[in-house]
Amino acid sequence: MEPLSDQDDWEFCEAAGLIFCVPAARALDERSRLLQFAPDYQPWHLEGVINHEHLAAQTNREDLRGSVREAEVLAAALRRAFPERRFVIVNRLGGEVLSFYQAIPGAPTVDPEPVEPQPERAHCPTCDRRQAFQLHPQPDPEFPELEWADCAVCGQETWLWSRSRFTTI
Repeated sequence: MEPLSDQDDWEFCEAAGLIFCVPAARALDERSRLLQFAPDYQPWHLEGVINHEHLAAQTNREDLRGSVREAEVLAAALRRAFPERRFVIVNRLGGEVLSFYQAIPGAPTVDPEPVEPQPERAHCPTCDRRQAFQLHPQPDPEFPELEWADCAVCGQETWLWSRSRFTTI
């Protein structure tokens, strides 16, 4: 996966006390629409929804590493632009979304544990179909947010579900 940029090209604006990575007019328009739909959205929720960026497909470990690198680029850009503020960067590993919001009281800093039961089959990228799988017995040291398994047919490593990686800066 290629990062969103070879260099730091994140641009930010501040509007209505919120920080955005989209132009102010667009951010305020999206904010108004979100508040009509969900008037109880907190500021961190508004920022997180409006600031999400879709990354390239993450189908292997190198793609996931690219996503982690892009989150690091975003963190550095936010630190430079707003050195006096704290942010939470949310990287949905395997879900191909990167976002951020200001770290204010009440803003989440961890992803809740999944409550859905494990599926009996999962998509295998090699077989290109849903297959039975064998769960890895231990959390992955590099990507503990993902539940890893091996295809029972071909042995291809894949993940079944993921949690977001939250980084507070």
